[in-house]
Amino acid sequence: MRRLATCCLALVSLLPLSAHGQAAPDSRRSTAYYVAHLATTAAFFASAYLLSQDVFCVQHSEGGNESFPGDACVRQNFSATADTLSNMTLVGTISIPMIVQLGRGFDDALLNSTVVYAETQAAGTLLNTITKYLVQRPRPYTHSTHKRDPNVAKYIESQGDDAYLSFYSGHSSAAFSAAISGSYLFGSTSTDTGARKVMWGVEMALAGATANLRVRAGKHYYSDVITGALVGSGLGIGIPLLHGGDYRPSGAEIGIGLGGLAVGIVGTQLLPFGCGDVAVPVVASTVILPSVSPNGAGVQFAGTW
Repeated sequence: MRRLATCCLALVSLLPLSAHGQAAPDSRRSTAYYVAHLATTAAFFASAYLLSQDVFCVQHSEGGNESFPGDACVRQNFSATADTLSNMTLVGTISIPMIVQLGRGFDDALLNSTVVYAETQAAGTLLNTITKYLVQRPRPYTHSTHKRDPNVAKYIESQGDDAYLSFYSGHSSAAFSAAISGSYLFGSTSTDTGARKVMWGVEMALAGATANLRVRAGKHYYSDVITGALVGSGLGIGIPLLHGGDYRPSGAEIGIGLGGLAVGIVGTQLLPFGCGDVAVPVVASTVILPSVSPNGAGVQFAGTW
């Protein structure tokens, strides 16, 4: 009964997506619009949470052969430093659009962007949770020869079911959905072409860095992060369009975004994570809080990385 109720909640949460907005991004929309989409966002997050609460039985299997190019060779990756950095770059990717929007003041554009941005992240969380539990792919580090190290063995044991939920990367999906939707929503209300280019470049660089760091940490295979990037990108552009978005990034903005993506991937690939970097990673704990001052608004962070 619990599984049936959870699946029904997940299905019902998809329905309000048809009630997209037609107003300009900086205009107040109807009360029904905000209620429908805030309910959608809450339902997405609630469904993802319930699905993660022992709804599925996770098999702690060894997994099969990794046929995707490059997947087999990352089984030896295990880096606490890369893991921690990937958490930090993900926080940056998600928070920068929020900071920029808050810094521009509290208005209808901020409200509309927040609704779309939150719904995008919530949809990505639900889809990723469902896929992880259906596929149940062991993470690369479960195959690592480093697991003979007491610290690594202890870490694998401490992860429980999570060690067998590799496909696809939630970090990669969240980073790319945040980078694309955040840049898109900023561009739809900004007339500053230079600022739009910077936003696309920085956000895509952080998203690329996040995805590559997950591989270098031994948390994911290349196929995990590529799939996550594709799913996140689809949600990042698709959901704003469902809300009536009509902004089209310029060729320069797209080019700078792709350049930033390359910088993020190559830059993190060059970082010297050694084979002996096998300390047990610290679990990231982050709280994002609003910060308001007489001269503007922003956000503040507290936690452990």
